[in-house]
Amino acid sequence: MLNLSAVRIVGASQHTTRALNGWTRVLSNWVCAALVLLSIGSFAGQAVAQIGPTEIVGGPGGAAFTDQCPDGEFLTGINYVDGQSVGLAAIAAVCTPFAGNRPTGTEHALRIWGNPNVDRRADYYVKCPLSMAAQDVSVRVANDNFVRQFALICRAIDAHDYKSTTYAEVNVGIAYAKNVGCGGGALAIGIVGRYGTQVDGLGLLCKTMANASPPPPQETTTAKPQASDYAGVWESTIFDVNAKFRIIMRADGDKITADLINEQDTRDNGILTGTVSAKTGTLMYTYTEPQVGGSGAGYFIIRPDGTLLGYTHYTNSSQAMKWGGVRTGDAPPQDTTAQPPITNDGNGDNGTNGATAANDTTIYDQPEGNDVAYLQAGDPVTITSCNGDGWCKISKPRKGWVWGEDLKK
Repeated sequence: MLNLSAVRIVGASQHTTRALNGWTRVLSNWVCAALVLLSIGSFAGQAVAQIGPTEIVGGPGGAAFTDQCPDGEFLTGINYVDGQSVGLAAIAAVCTPFAGNRPTGTEHALRIWGNPNVDRRADYYVKCPLSMAAQDVSVRVANDNFVRQFALICRAIDAHDYKSTTYAEVNVGIAYAKNVGCGGGALAIGIVGRYGTQVDGLGLLCKTMANASPPPPQETTTAKPQASDYAGVWESTIFDVNAKFRIIMRADGDKITADLINEQDTRDNGILTGTVSAKTGTLMYTYTEPQVGGSGAGYFIIRPDGTLLGYTHYTNSSQAMKWGGVRTGDAPPQDTTAQPPITNDGNGDNGTNGATAANDTTIYDQPEGNDVAYLQAGDPVTITSCNGDGWCKISKPRKGWVWGEDLKK
């Protein structure tokens, strides 16, 4: 039996990436994870190390554990055992010694958490690039509350340079995903979690370097982005595949709702909703693509130069993608005017009629017009009239036009 605590697992192939629909076809070549903008503190001079855990993502079962790298080492990977018949059976932290921003020794694994002695086991690992260490972890949890997949977001020791690992992918249905991380000026020095016969929960143990002396007078605190800063029209690009989306964001308090528009393929259009963190200024969001049944989650942040940077991943994928965007204008106001009285124009129904969406479909501003919103199968709608060309005008959930065959009474 392979001893994860004594040797590094190498040469293991990753699982084959599944084909995806809609937006996810674009997102299938990269890993996502959380996005962190807070500035990195200097490791030189007088400093005080503050060590603490992130939230543990997963179910409530199992025994709690904390596993910390030796002094002077950072978490640079995680070995794992895919039990295949039972899912993610065991994990072990991988640590590397650093001096300044450079590794100075050989990586090594700590103890095993879980049950590596399962039938049909397969040994794998996820690993940060050279001279990088883990800062965030993206964890996916199955319906049975066990961890099934995870990926590391890695950062250069002394720079805002980020890379993502592929997912440790155990092919079991995912109920939800969540990213937790160490924040600015901190890196992971171990893992925390819960375990039993499988891995119940996973998080990071973080080490923050903070100046012991007061900051120099010239240093100022930069205000974090607020939801109102995200509001507007963003012309965005998914890097490396050069896919372009227009993101129309609207703010309400700390909440964001947005339309995702792919003018090259409207089937990929979707709806984004999220919340802007008052602490970090990060927009944490989920999205849906009604026409193709896609969904996922991710992060956006507004950088100091005013551009948009983000990561996103599809719910059932092991891969994700990095985004960038430029704000090009204000978001158009939503139509909140009262619906005028319904009159019979001779081309359709006279009166208000309740109906539902027969399948996932689009609401347009006019027949054959521009997308304004989306409906999922079963969503209730109110039909005000239908014309002779097969289009129906609706007043709820918002005003617009829907192809009549996509509705049922």
